[in-house]
Amino acid sequence: MAIKTRSKKNEALEIRVSHEEKQAFMHAVSKRGTTASSVIRDAMMRYTGASPIRRDKMRKRLMAGSLVAGIALVSIGGWEIAQRSDFGTAYAEDIASSFQLRIEASEDEARHVFRTSMRILISPGETRELKFESVSQPVLQAILPPDAGVVEGTLTAHVTLSEPPESNLYMYRINLTVTDSDGVVHETSINPAVATQMDSPASIESRFGTEAEIFINLIPLSVEG
Repeated sequence: MAIKTRSKKNEALEIRVSHEEKQAFMHAVSKRGTTASSVIRDAMMRYTGASPIRRDKMRKRLMAGSLVAGIALVSIGGWEIAQRSDFGTAYAEDIASSFQLRIEASEDEARHVFRTSMRILISPGETRELKFESVSQPVLQAILPPDAGVVEGTLTAHVTLSEPPESNLYMYRINLTVTDSDGVVHETSINPAVATQMDSPASIESRFGTEAEIFINLIPLSVEG
């Protein structure tokens, strides 16, 4: 039976960074109980195992450094890598997105409308929580179950972005919740997912099993460095 031996780690890598960058990196690495070498080796393995599309995105996010053993010039932002909870998101771009939400509800022949339109920054794998306090009681009650009993509260739009590998599509999932005056979070049935390309709108209009008419529109606008 052949015994597989581990290759010796006898190659060296020199990365030129400022003193402040090095100190920030070493401090973050130390806080997480790991070593600078292991973080950089992890970066190298992830880079060499990535697709050409993912490599290009990683190059845009990581700092300049020269990798030996025939690996092309890449960037290694060590302090940024260590500060993130998962290395996989260290080179995930921030996506500037247009978010629009409109909720219409009727009560006693009166029409109540909540609408918002804003620009948000969100990275793949992350969730942004957008909170709105100036939402009328009829609108809140229309999107909640009849027995919720909420008189006033804060509407929160949870927007999650994911980017499937080897794809130019951006997948957004939106979940609406209401937090009442006692701090209790009430779930709604509004939990759609939409997918679109850069600069292309993705819209959905439905009641989602509620008493309201809901319109949601998302557009990935640009990649922020």
